[in-house]
Amino acid sequence: MSHHSLAIVVAAHNVGPFIHACLSSCAQASRGLKVHLSVMNDASTDDTAEQIERFAREYPEIDVVVKSTDRLGPALARNEGLQLNGFADYVCFVDGDDLICGDSLARTIAKMEAFRADFACPRVFAFDDAGRFHFEHDNATLKRAVFGGRRNFITTARDTPQILDLETSMCMRIFRGSFFRDAGIRFPDLRMCEDVLPSRQAFMMAKSILITDDIYYLYRLNRDGQRTSQILENYFDMVEAISSSMDEGLKHILDNQQGAWLLHRLCKMALWGVELIAPDLLGSYAARIADVFERAPRGWWRSLLRLPGSGDRARQFAVLNAFRRSRLSREQIVFNRQYRMIDKLFLKCKGIR
Repeated sequence: MSHHSLAIVVAAHNVGPFIHACLSSCAQASRGLKVHLSVMNDASTDDTAEQIERFAREYPEIDVVVKSTDRLGPALARNEGLQLNGFADYVCFVDGDDLICGDSLARTIAKMEAFRADFACPRVFAFDDAGRFHFEHDNATLKRAVFGGRRNFITTARDTPQILDLETSMCMRIFRGSFFRDAGIRFPDLRMCEDVLPSRQAFMMAKSILITDDIYYLYRLNRDGQRTSQILENYFDMVEAISSSMDEGLKHILDNQQGAWLLHRLCKMALWGVELIAPDLLGSYAARIADVFERAPRGWWRSLLRLPGSGDRARQFAVLNAFRRSRLSREQIVFNRQYRMIDKLFLKCKGIR
């Protein structure tokens, strides 16, 4: 067995039909490593606890710590899980209804050792309950452009700023434990979008990021009760995640190219939020989002509009790229029916056109 230790933090809430397969995949993917598995059973009311116990009996070689928590939410549950095994050589996060592929953890960690990477971005695929694979996650088009035909690529957000547009899910990454601890990364107390800030912090602070074409994570789509399949009533979480990420960018980013790619990701998130929010909250959401994007430097916006495909971006982000206007005017732009993007993409799907 390798001398390297790996802490796997699994957040679980009412995932009884999936948690055994999830934990089994973690065990198989990390063979050859000293595994510490922290399972946070957050107020489950189904048979999640029984399935976790079944796994522990079947895999006695795995160090499993189970902690029951009372509606902490995924962010605080993960923070607690980190405290249980906080000094491991490597750290990763897994949602209790997802899967790890093959021996990918051991394989990727071996590459991280070879390249001295702070964290790794392997490939991610989305699937449904019928086992059908729908698409490659984590901005596969961008990754292919970065790879340029290579299988492994070491970079930073300064050298390859477009990686700031990769997905925000922390489950899609594998972290060196010392980097995670030294960077002081923690999940904010949010019920939605809790991954956005820590993921952007990791990208901006890492001195060595491994992009690899190994398949690692399998993300389950649209199961009943899944948070991302529900309407976002507490839209403050979305606003807070985007706002804190903007502040982090202003603190760390010196280059307009980096700022442009961070903006690209945050703009997409802001518009995704419009799809989730109840119609009666859109006006208030628009006002808050307008305030957030007012803080972005003009150089970031100008660089964004010069990126490849700038014509599409100019149209897509027109409601947010309005730095010559007042805050009130920006708010009106974000939620104004005369604007083609809002009309056709969002008001129509909300049935309020």
